Amino acid sequence: MIHGGASLPFDRILPAQLELTPDDDGVALSLEHPDLNRRLAHFPAAKMEAAQAVRARLVELLERRLPFTRSAAFTPPAGPASAPRQTTGAGTGLSADLPKAPGRLTPVQGWIIGAGAIFARANGHPVDRLGEVSGPLGALGRRKAVALLREGWGIPGGEDVDREVMSLITRGHREDFGFTARVAELSEGERARYARVLHALTDRGLADDPAARQRALADLIALRYGPQGLQVMGGVLRRAPETDPAVVELAETAMLGPLWDPEVDAAELEPHWARAREMVGAEFGDEGVGAFDAWRAAFTRDVIEVPGALELYVQLRIFLHQLADPDFPAEELGRLRLLEAAGPGAVTHDRHMAWDFGRALMLIRWGHMAGWIDADDAWMRMLPIAREIQSAYGSWTDMAAAYLEGRALWSGGADADQPVFEKAAAGLNADADGPWNRLPWDLPLEKDW
Repeated sequence: MIHGGASLPFDRILPAQLELTPDDDGVALSLEHPDLNRRLAHFPAAKMEAAQAVRARLVELLERRLPFTRSAAFTPPAGPASAPRQTTGAGTGLSADLPKAPGRLTPVQGWIIGAGAIFARANGHPVDRLGEVSGPLGALGRRKAVALLREGWGIPGGEDVDREVMSLITRGHREDFGFTARVAELSEGERARYARVLHALTDRGLADDPAARQRALADLIALRYGPQGLQVMGGVLRRAPETDPAVVELAETAMLGPLWDPEVDAAELEPHWARAREMVGAEFGDEGVGAFDAWRAAFTRDVIEVPGALELYVQLRIFLHQLADPDFPAEELGRLRLLEAAGPGAVTHDRHMAWDFGRALMLIRWGHMAGWIDADDAWMRMLPIAREIQSAYGSWTDMAAAYLEGRALWSGGADADQPVFEKAAAGLNADADGPWNRLPWDLPLEKDW
């Protein structure tokens, strides 16, 4: 498809991206694709059948090029789900024994939607379908989905959905909760010092005293991350001024995605290092390249080659970013109070999986509603995420409790929207036709569509 100076191969266009949108004079046929967003034709109201016929013919041409291939950037967790701790529901649990959802979802599709249903319902989305992608409702839903992804999550396109989903399912907020839980188990005096330093680091006056800020940051990191956190900070973060902060900032930005992958190895990083070096050279010249090489050598020695240091480095980067948020101290201290009250062992890596994984499912749904991910691709991306959720909990009730706990921890327990999510969970629990009451928790999650 060619329009002006832009061209778009047919095999990159989804049928759902061809929209018929009513207006005051009739109906417009538009292509709404991230790379080519244009009105193709306009039909008066009397020519509605002709407009539908033109769209149908274009869809027929597009479907000759299907199936679309999935993005290689997304590699979801694989393997069969392990047995849940307890089961709910009646019957055999086999998909063939269950009726389809009102929106014509298969039982497994309904289960997948149910796993992310609290987030969906709280945001006003149905829980009996993947999402509207055609007709006037589809156009409205697409605009809402794009706005939520771009403004709420900073996600401009489909590949960025993949990246955010991977971040949620590999790390999410679960690791943050774990480090705050570590602080909750310190002595009362150490917890009080943590609170003082946290507030001091957000005090504008400290910004004018770099040495005092550095000492306060070191104290905070020692309390939160222990001795290895200080080692990573001293080995890399404090080295930046000697190297040139601008060079390090550009290099770290270029390496951010690869370094966030906990499974990455040195060989896989090589092309990313080469790209980062090229970017630094283009921006800072030969002197910048020399600084980059020195920083890379130090980073490799002090972080990549030290067991556990790369994961800690990523967490430190997240934490430093959080410290720039003026709301963070209140949220963090609220988390600390919740965890102190809950006692040791309240946070495990899997306990609050539902909070991160439920949002990952909704991001994929929004990606579909935005026109960036085709329906079958969306289901196949969500299926392994749903299996992980099923393996971590014993019932819909257990999952819902963990989700709400996770959201409360994320907000520090003082968010005005928490009751909205609690109400959404209560509504799902009371809905006789909804997925939580219609589908057994131990339904075998195998593709049935």
